[in-house]
Amino acid sequence: MSAVYVTVVLDRYDGAGNPLVSGGGTFTPSQDFPDPADQMLVGQAPVPFSFRSGSLPSVKVIANDTAGPQGESSPGWTWNVAYSASTPGGPVAASYYILSANGTTQYLSDLAAVPAAQPGQQYVPWPSTPPEAGQVLGWDGEETEWVADSGGGGGSGTVTSVAVESANGFAGTVADSTTTPQVTLKTTVNGLLKGNSTTGVVSAATAGTDYVTPTGSGAALTGITAAQVGADASGAAATAQSNAETYAAAQAAAAQAAAEAASDPAGSAATAQSNAETYADTGKLAKSANLSDLASASTARTNLGLGTAATQASSAFDAAGAASTAQSNAETFATSAVATETSRAEAAEGTLTTAVAGKVAKAGDTMTGKLSPTVTTVAFASTVTLPVTTNVLSLTLTGACTVNAPSSANDGDLLRVRIIGANTYAVTWGTGWDWGTAGAPTPLGPRDRIVAEYVESDTVWDASADLGHGA
Repeated sequence: MSAVYVTVVLDRYDGAGNPLVSGGGTFTPSQDFPDPADQMLVGQAPVPFSFRSGSLPSVKVIANDTAGPQGESSPGWTWNVAYSASTPGGPVAASYYILSANGTTQYLSDLAAVPAAQPGQQYVPWPSTPPEAGQVLGWDGEETEWVADSGGGGGSGTVTSVAVESANGFAGTVADSTTTPQVTLKTTVNGLLKGNSTTGVVSAATAGTDYVTPTGSGAALTGITAAQVGADASGAAATAQSNAETYAAAQAAAAQAAAEAASDPAGSAATAQSNAETYADTGKLAKSANLSDLASASTARTNLGLGTAATQASSAFDAAGAASTAQSNAETFATSAVATETSRAEAAEGTLTTAVAGKVAKAGDTMTGKLSPTVTTVAFASTVTLPVTTNVLSLTLTGACTVNAPSSANDGDLLRVRIIGANTYAVTWGTGWDWGTAGAPTPLGPRDRIVAEYVESDTVWDASADLGHGA
């Protein structure tokens, strides 16, 4: 059938709900494919789009299900959507099925991303008719079709008997060889086995070549002779044992005699007890001496962790009434300091009185000089909301401008606005103004002005215009 085209709207927005106004990207088919019905060969040429202010971009593309390779349940190709590096948010590339059944105009936000169909991983086109019994999928050089199975491969048969062949050093027997064979393996080699990983054959090892034959002497294996390990020449072992027993008996007898002599030589235990009692009587402190019998009072204070305060007289801690003198000095200083600060406060009060005399009271007072308000310059923009920081404002136009009244004020606030350049640029009055029956003015002069008063009950500025100045 002929290809059906779908218009896809790229409805991408930022987190504040604003449509993207910069960047862009492309729609690209995942592969080249023919469209015989429309006599087209569709290539992987990107279909571009750009995000611009004013409207959402859209692209017109072929529906995946109306041209190109088709799978059993889904198309065999995808539209791959990629974005330029300048696109805000850095959107990630994704692939989609754009199906004609979903309408001629579709939005990107309604499409579900799918894995991209890659060359070599695509669906095999399915024939339009179902297969018959014995048919397999084939290719006639132009399209897939169902063809008869020509056979080949596979097979069938029955094992009638199992046996073990004697080879490579192994043999075996088989029980129930025609029904449920049970194989028992054995070796045909006598002695030590030697394997060959190249031929896979197991054979008998050769004494003297593959191993050393054991004998009564280990010299053949180790190379060490009996003489080198010390043979028992002429009963040397028996002699050595006899000498050891004699030496041990002599040492035991000497040790026993020494122990008996040390048990209490000449009443030495009683002497030791008497000496200990005498030392205890002479080395202790007498309670009645009240520590006066210490060998060194200084050493005792050090051992007890006492400082030099332990040896000072009580008068050392308030020598000649020093604390009382310090208190008297502090009181004299405090009295002097209070007097000084009182004098300073009285002088400041006089200065304040003089300053207040030169000011105008909030109510009921008379001002003899003139009142000069501060003129605040308002920065130009295509839309300006006037501030209420001062009562007199000046706005110089450098282009067409919409002027909004201040968004907040106090009841009765007055405002005078000087507009310069209205003879060159158009002025549109925005929100917050009430021009009464005369209607909104059209400033035309080089230097026009408006005067307004804020009415809190109506939340508007009652305004009037003074036009035609500076012509």
